[in-house]
Amino acid sequence: MEFMQTLEAAAEANEEIMLTTNLPQNGHAGDNVPLANLLELKGETFEFLKRYTWKRLGLYYFGDNWPLEISVLENLFEEFQVNKKYVKALNFCLDLIPRQVNQPPLITQKLIELFINILRNTPDSQIEELAIGINLPIPSEGLTPGPSNSLAIIMSMVSKFQNLSTFIFVTDHKVHLSESNMAWIINQLPNLKTCILCLRAGFKEQNENFAQVELGEALASRNQLKVLDLRHVFAPKPEWLQLEWKGQLNEVTIEIGGKQTRPILHLIEFCHLFRNSLTRVCLVEPPTQITQEDKGMAREMKSLESVTVYETDSSLSYLSLFSLCPRVVFLNWILEPQIAEQSTQMFSDKYFPNEERWKELQCIGIPSRNAGEDWYKIFDEYLGWYNISTALTNIFMPSSYLEAITNLNSSLYNDTPHIDL
Repeated sequence: MEFMQTLEAAAEANEEIMLTTNLPQNGHAGDNVPLANLLELKGETFEFLKRYTWKRLGLYYFGDNWPLEISVLENLFEEFQVNKKYVKALNFCLDLIPRQVNQPPLITQKLIELFINILRNTPDSQIEELAIGINLPIPSEGLTPGPSNSLAIIMSMVSKFQNLSTFIFVTDHKVHLSESNMAWIINQLPNLKTCILCLRAGFKEQNENFAQVELGEALASRNQLKVLDLRHVFAPKPEWLQLEWKGQLNEVTIEIGGKQTRPILHLIEFCHLFRNSLTRVCLVEPPTQITQEDKGMAREMKSLESVTVYETDSSLSYLSLFSLCPRVVFLNWILEPQIAEQSTQMFSDKYFPNEERWKELQCIGIPSRNAGEDWYKIFDEYLGWYNISTALTNIFMPSSYLEAITNLNSSLYNDTPHIDL
């Protein structure tokens, strides 16, 4: 029985490393029940399980209402020092923006110090994933080192992890970081396979006195890059289409936010660069128009199987385009409530499965908040005539991306494995 429990616990704990508070980390089992039961045992079994319970080191703080004591931070670092040989992923999610007037900076200072000390004391060669979600306060007299300097120190150490396959950087606020800074970091990571960048307030302006490094060039030079997720950074520039992309992307997510106004043509063309390898696409923000050239490119994307679109109006431009991809089996359709009924009716009238559209579609995911709506029941029954099932998804569009990256149901993790089929 103990052997079978160990196998079951290992299977759950050994899934792909990902930033979430539910997975085993920091010596604890998380939501892994078999692992939690086994941890009650002592001796060799307990020691063996450390390769799962310490596979991830997670440090989380979501502001003033998040209970955290200095002693907890000190104990975590001491335990990390003892067990760091097992650590393969470093996941930091820290909202350090003060929410109260004259808030003492002690916790903020201790968290930054701990963050830096963990990076300094982690063996360089064994880290496979580094996730940095951080909101920093404006400089203040009581905080040493200052936020800008702290981020510079933190980011300067990223490049030492030469075996890094996953790099995630997320912030909801302006950071003292330029596009060239980020491009330089990516250029130092030869084994990068997954890159997620979400800067809700964008990069700081480039300093003309320093050499400029283009982010697109850095990403294109990564031989092993398979997953690219850009949110609020910017859409791919037209110049990216002329680059020689050494990696063949399997997954692309692009969410345009803020004042970004790049034409959708560049997004479709960018996805088309990887038409022979791309299996999953997630795009947020509707295109203004669809051309015949766009439709031709969609038909050539023959490896695409999973599409996530977030429609903000009822034009359904994305839907009309990706319905032409010949091998899409899953559509994750995130609809705003005010356009849901009109949009599903338009699907039924104009974009229904036929010899040209949705040739292999098997399932459409709809946000679970719509389960009781009359239009959903009608749409579900309509799809049944085409042998297409519906799945209620738990996915949400977060108000804070920093907190979203700790939740498998957030829009950062929106592929089919996390949908309640």
